[in-house]
Parts: sequence; structure tokens; C-alpha cells
Amino acid sequence: MNTGHVWPKLSLKGIPKQLGAMAYQGLLASPGLGRRVNASPRIVGKVVDTISAGHDVAAEYAREFAPRFADPVRARAASQVYRSFLLYEYPRWVRGKYAGRRVTTPILWLHGLKDPFFEPGMFKDITEHADDVRIEYLPEGAHFPAEECPQDVADHLRAFFSSAAHIPPRG
Repeated sequence: MNTGHVWPKLSLKGIPKQLGAMAYQGLLASPGLGRRVNASPRIVGKVVDTISAGHDVAAEYAREFAPRFADPVRARAASQVYRSFLLYEYPRWVRGKYAGRRVTTPILWLHGLKDPFFEPGMFKDITEHADDVRIEYLPEGAHFPAEECPQDVADHLRAFFSSAAHIPPRG
């Protein structure tokens, strides 16, 4: 939900938006500083508020997640996940490491239309790399659809997982 895929088509026009989408990741990935940022309810709330559609998501994240990162081990682990992604995995995507690969597992791609960074046009080309992908939009969702419109997400997931088209034949 509301993320990129491993076959991005980069354009100069899209770079400013992509940099904005990744700016918080760089902050969270920073050695030392990332741990402190992750553990700050005020900063976590501000970051989430910037990229969410409201619905008290920022307050909930700040209240529920930031205190967990007061534990130095958790804070360090979260920072390392972001750092690993930015330093190793993202550059591989951009260089086309996965260009010749296909996804054969059925995919439900849910996208919150109020996301300030990821617009529908940024991921539609996943259909070129997947055998069975269903793209569905959540009008009330932004970057955190599961928290912003949980019933809509649950309804879409329930329909997807109960669809006979997505159940492999027994053999």
C-alpha cells in the first residue's frame, strides 16, 4: 500500500516529489540521529501528519509507536532498516537489478489517493511486470491507508482473498 515498486521509471519531472517522499527516510536512517528521531513522539507525529490524511493517524502513531522506539535496540534496528534500504536496495532498483524479473503471485495494489508523494501514475507500470495485479484506489486514504480507512482496506482485502480467480488450483 502506497509505496513504489522495484521497476521505477524515473523522470526529471518526478525527482522533486521522490526526494520529498524519501527525505524522512534519510533522517530516520541517520546513525545516532535516526534513533533519537524515531523515539520522539513530537517528531514522529509531525512526520506522519505531513504524509497522512488526518483521521488522528499522526496522534496514534506518536502515541503508540514512538514510545516503543525509546528502547535503544528497537530504535537502532528501525534506523538500520531505513539505512539498509537507502544505501543498498534502492540503488539496485534504480540501476535495474529487477528489470528482467516478473511477479507471478497475485497482487492487490491498494493506493490512497490523498498520498502527497505517490500518485497513481507512479506505479501503474507494475502491470508490465506482473502476471496478475489488481490496482484499486482508496479515495479517503493517504500514505497510511490501513490506519486512515481500515474498513475500506479490510473490504478490499476480504474481496481479494475470497476471489476464486486468486486461489491456485489443487493438483
